[in-house]
Amino acid sequence: MTARLLLACLLVGCAKVNPEELEMRKAAKARAEAVQAALVRGDFDAVADDTHPRVVEELGGRGKMLATLAATLDEMRAEGAEFRRVDVHDVTTLARAGKDVYVYVPIDVEMKVPGRLVRTRGGLIGVSPDGGKTWTFVDTSPGRAEIKRMIPELPDAIDIPAKGRPKVMED
Repeated sequence: MTARLLLACLLVGCAKVNPEELEMRKAAKARAEAVQAALVRGDFDAVADDTHPRVVEELGGRGKMLATLAATLDEMRAEGAEFRRVDVHDVTTLARAGKDVYVYVPIDVEMKVPGRLVRTRGGLIGVSPDGGKTWTFVDTSPGRAEIKRMIPELPDAIDIPAKGRPKVMED
């Protein structure tokens, strides 16, 4: 190993991790895991609690959001589809705008449909108004432009990867 490469490795390895940022990332991931688990088990009250208030408002308020979620899940079940699991990954981006902290949390969703399993990669944007103590989320599937319309202060540093093609497998 050359001296320059060794020095670079030592510098990167010795870099300090901001403990406050690390705690925010852990808290956001834990909250994202909780909201995704609530979605899989059909606990829509918990999902609504952890959804960004502007999204709830956009969906017509809490009551309408709960009714829409329930109807969507009923429709999925009637067609033989169900959530199998959601894997929540580590926060990839953290940025601030004003007093709010924003994170991007990648997720992998696995659904069972008749005769097949479908896996897709998605993401959540977490927003904390209190330095990472509490979080609400926005699903990234509508795309950046729609999210920016609802939450114009979303920092440009929060990258929303392009949606990939679902992976379909035999069940």
